[in-house]
Amino acid sequence: MKKTFLLFFSFTLIVCCQNKPIEPAIIDPSLKVGDISYGCSFLGEPVYIINKDYVIYQDCHTHEVINADLASFGIKPIGIRDGFAFDKNGIFVNGNFLEIDTTGFVILERDQNKNIWWKTKTKVFKNTTELEKSEADSFSKNPGIKQRNVSNEAHTKRINIDYNFYKENNHIYFRNKRTGFDAETFSPIGQNHFYYKDKDVVFYLNNGTEGIQKLNEVDVNSAGIFNNFLMDKNYLYHQNIRIIKSDGIELLAIFAGYRKGCGLDQVPMSDFYLFRNFEGFWIVKISNTISYRFLGKVFDRKWDPAFDIIDLPKKYGNARASLPLKPEEKELKVEENQVYNTAVVDNLPEYPGGIEKLYAFVKKNYVVPKVVIEQDIKNLRVYASFVVERDGSLSDIKVLNDPGYGSGKELIRVLKMIPNWKPAVLNGKPVRSNYNLPFKVNI
Repeated sequence: MKKTFLLFFSFTLIVCCQNKPIEPAIIDPSLKVGDISYGCSFLGEPVYIINKDYVIYQDCHTHEVINADLASFGIKPIGIRDGFAFDKNGIFVNGNFLEIDTTGFVILERDQNKNIWWKTKTKVFKNTTELEKSEADSFSKNPGIKQRNVSNEAHTKRINIDYNFYKENNHIYFRNKRTGFDAETFSPIGQNHFYYKDKDVVFYLNNGTEGIQKLNEVDVNSAGIFNNFLMDKNYLYHQNIRIIKSDGIELLAIFAGYRKGCGLDQVPMSDFYLFRNFEGFWIVKISNTISYRFLGKVFDRKWDPAFDIIDLPKKYGNARASLPLKPEEKELKVEENQVYNTAVVDNLPEYPGGIEKLYAFVKKNYVVPKVVIEQDIKNLRVYASFVVERDGSLSDIKVLNDPGYGSGKELIRVLKMIPNWKPAVLNGKPVRSNYNLPFKVNI
């Protein structure tokens, strides 16, 4: 049983850490990129993957190696989710390079269509297009979207490290509670606010109930961040899970897996990562559990259909068979047989009369299994998923979480009776879409 100990010393509350053992990831010999329900070939947001000798840019449908000055390449926090990156020669906007002086860079505005207005000291841009003077003048006095600042005015002796920790009177405090970390050597590892270290230990900040977790097996001196993963001289880690060896590590691509449908969806989200190290190529799944598969020493696109459109460095050869979709194609191309996640469609699938009518139908027709009534079993929750077809009918009805007693089987029976829905709409066309339905069995 996991426990958290709180010690009182000199009337000061001191936060203690759990000694979290490092556990190995699960080997899955059949692992492939799967559970894709987001409508994107890759992640839905722009990402720059920084490796030792090259950089990859990817977004929903784009994956390409970009030509950047590695010594000066970096991403500012204010532009991290907007597709901006910088090197000494200029700026990258969604992977496109502009050779300009970036002094005074600031983001001005964003709109719902993902257009971004930004400026430097002398120029104003919409995405990668420089605005004419008449249009740029309307933004000239706009101070831009500023980064969050944590003020020290109320605590003159306090030094804020980030929004989780601060230093005061030669002690480190976590959410206003004193810790036992060494104040002189305490520091964040990277900018993701999950990993920290002092001279003795690396730890992970779990924002859930477990709090601060010591990772005693991670080497303090070599610990660093590699594309949001924790890494030391020996291994790559996610939280307290040891994944693969870090010698010669490269991250080649990130694929979006499952994305939640409605707010009550209990299916865990997932992402897939294609790595290479000195041993060869690996696919890793990050979800509520961490699993991996060794693919082989020489890259082969036949390992997984998802690898067909990734753009690898020339040193790996094996040219891709097809190119990523062009920006103008992304909006128009709707795959007839693709099952889309509700997060990406324009109009959600809808039961006639709405969600309340849906639950009313299910409750009216659901027959509580006899054993549940006889044994007075309470708090049974069944989670089902199905596909709303383009004609509004339901298909692929299945139970994701079945507490037993025939409760899941009965929910499937009721869902098969449901009348047709209004299908989801994407770019003006009806599309197939996922839907997840939680249901509480009431006696």
